[in-house]
Amino acid sequence: MADAREVVQIDYVEEAVRLARQSAHFNNLSPVRHVVADWRNFPIHEQFYLLIGSDFLYLPATFPYLKKIFASSLAPGSKLVIADPGHFDSLRLLQEMKEEGWHWEENIIPVRQGNYSYDIHIFQGSKACANSAPGISADQQASRWDTE
Repeated sequence: MADAREVVQIDYVEEAVRLARQSAHFNNLSPVRHVVADWRNFPIHEQFYLLIGSDFLYLPATFPYLKKIFASSLAPGSKLVIADPGHFDSLRLLQEMKEEGWHWEENIIPVRQGNYSYDIHIFQGSKACANSAPGISADQQASRWDTE
């Protein structure tokens, strides 16, 4: 399992990964691993306590791959946090995952830029796992991460 202090920044676009690397260096963040990755052939095979993603649920063709990545990359009792502008397809995916046993909490952050305003939806998800302790919900397992 990845160390809780390790950060892995991933993007499909090499230029985005290069900019993330520069930003991490500029802000004295370490250790940070940078990976150019395609959801369809994901090169990372370890588990994490927290996965965070932003505005990546807009292409339904990638959803089956993402669901496999979430299932294999999240350690038992961990959290998935997704920031999304409210794409119709992303909301549909999250509903589908809810029907498959995921629990979602949603917070909406209103954003205003000049005359333009929009909402950012922050979804925090967890899924009960087969190897969890009896009588302990996924939320209780996930809250354990907050206090460690």
